[in-house]
Amino acid sequence: MLELLDRCFPYATEAMMGHWLCHQRPMMHVARIGGKVAGFVHVQIRPESGTLWINMLAVTEGHRHRGVARHLLAHCERLAAQWGLGRLGLQCHEDNLAALRLYQRQGHRRVGETIRAHAGGRYIVHDKPLPCTMPARPCTPPQPDPRWQRLALRLLYLGWFRRQARLTR
Repeated sequence: MLELLDRCFPYATEAMMGHWLCHQRPMMHVARIGGKVAGFVHVQIRPESGTLWINMLAVTEGHRHRGVARHLLAHCERLAAQWGLGRLGLQCHEDNLAALRLYQRQGHRRVGETIRAHAGGRYIVHDKPLPCTMPARPCTPPQPDPRWQRLALRLLYLGWFRRQARLTR
């Protein structure tokens, strides 16, 4: 999964990747096919707007165009409904035409754009209102892992990153 994250989000620094994978693990959802990682999505709750924001969505090269991203988006819609949120939000790089088409086909509409110089240019912002199927009692989102577990994950992550750096030299 780290390789996929590194390949799909080259602007992500080691510190950013470590934070996402170690401190926000409960918000990371992985799709597996045959026991192997096929893709993942990382979400963030934005309660002020009632939005489940999709920070990252990536699918491995071998599993692209097989519906994995569509299933991850459907999973995000179910999470939003469970947590009592009424919309999905995301942004996508303007050069990622396959993803832009996918989001349009799945009902996300373009609502603006942002320039992120540190992340490689212009991003298209999308929004999708969800049907009002509020559960009788929304469940609470998962809480962060205990501090000791986050520290253990961070050490594991740093070991992997340093090993990869030695292999690429």
